[in-house]
Amino acid sequence: MATYESLDVWQMSHQQALLIYELTSKFPVDERFELISQLRRAAISTPVNIAEGNARFTKGEHKQFLSFAKGSNEEVHYLLRLSRDLGYILKDTYEEMTANCDRISKMLTKLTQAIRQ
Repeated sequence: MATYESLDVWQMSHQQALLIYELTSKFPVDERFELISQLRRAAISTPVNIAEGNARFTKGEHKQFLSFAKGSNEEVHYLLRLSRDLGYILKDTYEEMTANCDRISKMLTKLTQAIRQ
């Protein structure tokens, strides 16, 4: 089995996490323990769960962690929307970041389907 670092979906979600860190560094300081923390944790959780799932011994466990990754990715998607609606990120940034979320979600679905076979 391939290492998690070689998976396109892991690479994309890792890059997304790095972008989230950069993006949230410009959020208001009073969001440090709220939105910033939540968004960063969700963004990190996606590649972390991909990596952890890749290390599991059974297909069922692997799929479960990919499901967790997909859930975290959807959390990022919503938190980006909230950030946009609060005026913390621009519409163009929101659209670019959520397009990445959509691609990650589709890739996770395909990877899960491939594991089933």
